[in-house]
Amino acid sequence: MDKAPGKQLQTSWRSLLAAAANLRGLLALVVVIALGVLFTPRNLETGHSIFLTWQTQSDILFEYSEYGLLACGMTLVILTGGIDLSVGSIVGFAATLFALLLIGHGWGVGAAAGACLAAGATAGLVNGVLISRFRMQPFVATLAMMVAARGAAKVISGGIKVQPAARDWYALQEGSPPVFDWLTTSLPWVRIQPATLLFLLAIVIMTVVVRYTSFGRRLYAVGGSEEAARLSGIRVPQVKIWAYSLCAFFAALAGLINASRIRTAGRAGWGSRSSGSSSSPISIRF
Repeated sequence: MDKAPGKQLQTSWRSLLAAAANLRGLLALVVVIALGVLFTPRNLETGHSIFLTWQTQSDILFEYSEYGLLACGMTLVILTGGIDLSVGSIVGFAATLFALLLIGHGWGVGAAAGACLAAGATAGLVNGVLISRFRMQPFVATLAMMVAARGAAKVISGGIKVQPAARDWYALQEGSPPVFDWLTTSLPWVRIQPATLLFLLAIVIMTVVVRYTSFGRRLYAVGGSEEAARLSGIRVPQVKIWAYSLCAFFAALAGLINASRIRTAGRAGWGSRSSGSSSSPISIRF
């Protein structure tokens, strides 16, 4: 009789821990928001938390929109039990190619963006084929693609930063492509940048794909047990190829935003984070 309350308490505690485990992502977000509210400076005029202002939150979303796009694609690969080391270099390659096509060759935005996204997806396709068809370890295959994409970016840029007037034959000799300003300037009706909207849209789409489509269920099945998935009739190689192709596609999309943020691309330090003027970027090496 005395053990019954103890067992009930233990059961309740386990149920609470299980619920917390299922909501760990949301709980982590709540903790981060709480810390931001508690430790942020306050507006001297209103006394309100600066962290909770719309401007601060929109700036944070914009600052990490590239990483968010990378996470959308990497989630698919991780669900299959794999890893992709090449996404950083694909970001740099796509940024370099996008800037070169717009600034150097004078391409239209649609054609340049399409070429970059196609190139990124092709790199992912190669990763997927090497891993699924040739049985290479994801670490090895994507490491090779990382080096290849880095080298390709250096080759097409000629080892210099791709910016207006960098070469005599560049189509654009001054200013910057209008799409760069459009992607990084807040839209008046929502007060956030188009780059951020792309990131948020990608999250919504991939959430639906992973949770509510047969493709998402196949990803979980392959990651749980490839052999069981194969015996269940799932085409494991195709699932992996799609996962790695989409991962690289999102990396290329992040590269378009990266090029727009820094207004230039090329050399080894592809990508930057700048919280103000684009004239003083902080390079990040992939």
